Amino acid sequence: MTFDDGDIEISIADDIRNLVSSTQKVAADLLPTAVSPNPTTGRFQVAFEKSDARDWTFDLYNPLGQLALQQSIGGSSGSTQAELQLAARSPGLHHFLLRNGEGVVVGSGKVLVQ
Repeated sequence: MTFDDGDIEISIADDIRNLVSSTQKVAADLLPTAVSPNPTTGRFQVAFEKSDARDWTFDLYNPLGQLALQQSIGGSSGSTQAELQLAARSPGLHHFLLRNGEGVVVGSGKVLVQ
């Protein structure tokens, strides 16, 4: 986005833009996805129910909409828990997308990083 003076440009990650504009595949019903501890200082766990044994992806976006963490989560179907660690912490409200093995967004939420 560029303002009238043409000097300031603001952009957000394509994944966030696509999710907001509904141009990306999103499941009809999103999975309940628990993050703890929340707020966190950088190390946290995510828990959800996997519907298959394919690798899923957890994408975490910082307050500016930039990808701060991307992690593959493998394992069999069923109750799944993964531990995640932010290498570089930027305080603020982060948003996450959980994608199944086909790249469809099946979960989303927020994590407060202190």
